[in-house]
Amino acid sequence: MADGHKEHRANGEPRALPYFKRGQENWKRYRDDECYANVYEVGQAWLRFVEFWERMTRITKNRLDELTTRINE
Repeated sequence: MADGHKEHRANGEPRALPYFKRGQENWKRYRDDECYANVYEVGQAWLRFVEFWERMTRITKNRLDELTTRINE
């Protein structure tokens, strides 16, 4: 993104990074809310922690894969 910013600035275009950062913050809220909502649907309390961390890991890994794929394209 940094390289792209130089090019955009030279053309008087807006930068992408502030929007990306805001998107990431919103994504974190989505991830957390999604995990907590799912966990509180689970029955017994001991299952909550297992389900929470499995879901958190899966959603985060998917996001990292999305970002990595986009960079490598």
